[in-house]
Amino acid sequence: FVTMDIPMERQLSAGSEHVDVEDDMGVAFPSFITCVILGISLYALMLLLLMFAHSARRAQEIAIRNDDDARDVRFKRRKRDDLPDDFFLTYGYSYDWVFVFEVRNEWDELDDFQKEFSMKRVLNHLVMAGLETSQFYSVQRDEVYCKIRCPLDRLVAQADAVDFKLLLDPAAAEKEMRSGRRAHAIGRKGPNTLLWKGRIIEDQFNQSPYSVYDYIYGKYNMAPPVPGKIIETSMYPKLYLKHELENGVVSEFSSIDRIKIMKTIFEGSRNEKCCGMNLSQLVSNECIISAFPLHNYKEKVLLEKKWLRAHQYPWNQPLWDIKAYYGEKVGLFFAFLGHINSWLMVSAAFGIYVYADMAASGSYTVVSQFWFGIFLALWSTLLLEFWKRQESTLVMQWGMEGFEQEEDDRPEYTGEEMPSPVDGEEVLYYPQSELLKAISKSIVILLAIIVVLLGIFASIFALSAFINLDLDVHKDLSTSFMDFGQFIPSMMCALVILFASSSGYFEMIAVALTDMENHRTDTEYEDAMIAKTFMFEFFNSYSACFYVLFLKHYSYNDSCTHGCIRDLHYLLGSIFFTIIVVQNLLQVYAPMVAAKKKEQEERDGADPTKPFSNIEKQFMLENYDDSGSFNQFKEIFIQFGYSIIFSAAFPLAPLLSWVSTYFEIRVDAWYLLQKSRRVTPAGAEDIGTWQSVFETLAAVSVIVNMGIIFTVSQLNDNETWISRIMQFLLFEHGIFCFQYFFAVLVDDIPAETQMQLDRQEFLSDKLIDNLEDNDFEAMVQDDDDEDALDFIDEIYDDDLDPVL
Repeated sequence: FVTMDIPMERQLSAGSEHVDVEDDMGVAFPSFITCVILGISLYALMLLLLMFAHSARRAQEIAIRNDDDARDVRFKRRKRDDLPDDFFLTYGYSYDWVFVFEVRNEWDELDDFQKEFSMKRVLNHLVMAGLETSQFYSVQRDEVYCKIRCPLDRLVAQADAVDFKLLLDPAAAEKEMRSGRRAHAIGRKGPNTLLWKGRIIEDQFNQSPYSVYDYIYGKYNMAPPVPGKIIETSMYPKLYLKHELENGVVSEFSSIDRIKIMKTIFEGSRNEKCCGMNLSQLVSNECIISAFPLHNYKEKVLLEKKWLRAHQYPWNQPLWDIKAYYGEKVGLFFAFLGHINSWLMVSAAFGIYVYADMAASGSYTVVSQFWFGIFLALWSTLLLEFWKRQESTLVMQWGMEGFEQEEDDRPEYTGEEMPSPVDGEEVLYYPQSELLKAISKSIVILLAIIVVLLGIFASIFALSAFINLDLDVHKDLSTSFMDFGQFIPSMMCALVILFASSSGYFEMIAVALTDMENHRTDTEYEDAMIAKTFMFEFFNSYSACFYVLFLKHYSYNDSCTHGCIRDLHYLLGSIFFTIIVVQNLLQVYAPMVAAKKKEQEERDGADPTKPFSNIEKQFMLENYDDSGSFNQFKEIFIQFGYSIIFSAAFPLAPLLSWVSTYFEIRVDAWYLLQKSRRVTPAGAEDIGTWQSVFETLAAVSVIVNMGIIFTVSQLNDNETWISRIMQFLLFEHGIFCFQYFFAVLVDDIPAETQMQLDRQEFLSDKLIDNLEDNDFEAMVQDDDDEDALDFIDEIYDDDLDPVL
């Protein structure tokens, strides 16, 4: 396509109001492809620099791994970390969290909240909650780092209190299920009656690919208390799957389990022997500088070996390892990103064929566009339906089924305490009317922001109209290589879109509005954030494209033929250039610059001979998105919209989206493992409202692509407008019917996954909750036990109570 050289012949005259763009195709195609090649070349250069930067870091990690056999020596060298060997050697773990405090002067003025949560009081809350701490100064002595760990007995007690779910060992679960359980086995006093009978569960007809006891989760129950003895184990010590920790000690809790449980101690009520502290509130009120979990270098290096590669197929990501280190929420994001990238390969191949057809015919309108539009509508539906199946399978395997029903209230949630009308327990009540008022205010403010944004785009298109109207200016900006009269406004739009999306200003407004709405749970809060983000980003990302495609043709002094498809090529080419190159370059180099700047700030005024501790080095890293993968999901939904909504006019959009999402996986993996603190792990049952966002985009793509084909392209030039509209309605409604048919035909949850979920519920009820069999079943199983039959008395010949 680059070698195409069709002369540009513009029909411009002093009084012309029309520009024929069909002859400009030789300019549009090579110039766009050249921009793409330039962008990808720059990105390849960036990856080479990235590999060099990574090699030094990797050498340090390998050195740490090689020291594992001499672990005692390794920990003695960490003088400033003051890691006590006895705790580590006994339990196999040590400090998992760090709080960073600012060293304040005596004359510093503090507000009431800062006084309530001063460093001394925060440390007191931690100790009173049963946690152990160790503090040390930074190299500048302007910060205090507080390392926090949780003794095993406190970890066991908290896991029992919050009903923390753990994976059961399949062999132990099967053995226990076969033998049944009696009352004395769980410490019950009285007769040793049978609680539930043993049974053999087999899949004789191979209805499921899973073993009966695979992926069975149960809440943690600690062993019954014994006077004068510290309880450091569960009621069923052999039932839960064991994890080998760093020094070979075997534990029921992995590092991510400890981090999650400790977070519940930080934020739990003091009435429940917890700290009663909201970490995000402590940071926002400057009581602490930061609070973050520590990297586990052994686990991190093992994850790097599997994931941090220059090339990896999107369906081969180590999702279990990602989940085990960063949590289910991050794991689901990368699973979804890999799923989309895999499916984009198919639409990208079709798009290349349509683009080649357009180039060969020398026209922006070809018959293959029609079939491509129909294909994308069905493709997007199947993509989302099969994602639901993959998502439900991962949720089952990771034990997240029912997570949202078990979710606690947000610490920031406020309301009036009152008895629950359901069970009489004290709950916080926030009137629904107040919530609706807050949501109404948010909508008004959001609409005002969107109006301002549309005004900015209008001014850019006014500039474009001036350039096209002024013949001398247009001639000066046009060359045989590229029509800069179109490229400059397109690039301006792309940069405005990138700035509005990535600057963070809208996020701050959205957070303030969502805080004002006072949502009860984290899931409700995030759903509200997603709704606002979708409204803003939809207008920010797509309004310029809609204008160029459907309205620019009718605008005064800026008209063009057939929906301005050529201009749309310039605009989308500029947008993808900024996404693939500029945005990812910022994501790679911005953390490097920030870390260097932070290191310099920490070094200023410090003893140059005193090295930074590992904890200080982690503090200098970037703080990953506090909302888990919120910003990453936002980037993917924007690119997904470009790849399906306007693809009938711009068939290369799926290809560029595939390239962008592939690089997104690689860059995000590098960022998480090399330039970010460890993410605070969070559970998730699904991708939340993002699923509805992608489904909305799929529905919009049907309307837009059919609109392009029947109202914008030249395929129906000989048809009347009534005929075009009727055909549009017919095909649009027909595709919606097909989408509904496929949505119904494809089950959201595979049959084998549902079977395993049912097994999870049944086995957990028996093995953990001791759901008793009914009396008849117990009596049949326990027929050798004479005591079990004592309730059966003599059988009389006649009814001794004829009154009844």
